[in-house]
Amino acid sequence: MKFQTKKLNSGLVKIWMIAIIIILAVVVCGGIYWWNKISTPIGELETKLELDIRMPESIKVGEVLKGEYLMKYNGEPFKGIVLYSYSREGFEDKTAYGKTAGLIKTGDFDSFPSALRMGLIAFRMDETGFIAGGDSFEDPGEYTFTMSVFKCSDIGLDEEECSARTPEEFILNFEPLNSVSKTITVVGESVSKEATTPTEKTVLDCDVKDPKYGECTSKFLNLFEENLRLCKPSKGTTPIGWEPAVGIIRGYEILGVQNNLCVINFWFLDTRDIFPEMENIPDTLLNKQMTCKYSTSERTIEKVAATDNCTGPLYDEINRFFGEE
Repeated sequence: MKFQTKKLNSGLVKIWMIAIIIILAVVVCGGIYWWNKISTPIGELETKLELDIRMPESIKVGEVLKGEYLMKYNGEPFKGIVLYSYSREGFEDKTAYGKTAGLIKTGDFDSFPSALRMGLIAFRMDETGFIAGGDSFEDPGEYTFTMSVFKCSDIGLDEEECSARTPEEFILNFEPLNSVSKTITVVGESVSKEATTPTEKTVLDCDVKDPKYGECTSKFLNLFEENLRLCKPSKGTTPIGWEPAVGIIRGYEILGVQNNLCVINFWFLDTRDIFPEMENIPDTLLNKQMTCKYSTSERTIEKVAATDNCTGPLYDEINRFFGEE
């Protein structure tokens, strides 16, 4: 009997020891879990990137487009690329991109470097390509704006390599931190695109408050397109590609064909009094020139906007500026 009692007590002790070990293991593991939880930096727990595009769902041809891109971020600062894309139903193969790069930190667009934010402006997209250069649409259709944010380290680039010059073909191989798209329906009759001579002296003479501002700037663009196609020696001003979205208007001088290439000099106009959003663009982008050369097949607005065939002080400064934080 004593032997059985002793054996029973020994069994109970073992059971209690196992139970205590299990309880201790649960407590220790739970403690480690909660320690990791509370020791995680608050900023890391609350990291959040919000994007939005504010604009109407529909608009008429010739009606002024009013809207803006919105970004709000909370978390650790990082260098990133903001990729803007523009597309139109039926012309998906003409989808165009604009890029900015810089430091993104806790705050919103108003507290980020000014070069990160593009203005929301209407664009033209047809069989000839893409042109962003007015405050209204010239053709009916479905137009889509997209804004995506990529973290430089996530796409395998260090801060020096990561810039607005990074090819979108490379960027699009990766998933963005966040992305937003909005489509606007444009209704009405198409606006004539004949290359008529503007009555204004330069694009800067177009009144930004005039409801026909887009029509005014388009005259300069259409005239430049025609002169570019013919490589006709001429001098003038024009909006190009996505550049008006950041307040940039070009001056140009087409010198004619040299060694089978159309040679053009470009410079940027000082538009800071007209476009307040350009206030922080440095003087280094002004009073400089670049020379670009195009074969017959390259005489398109898309090619001009890409600045691929250009050299000179302005070209170098564009690379430096849009690659800065």
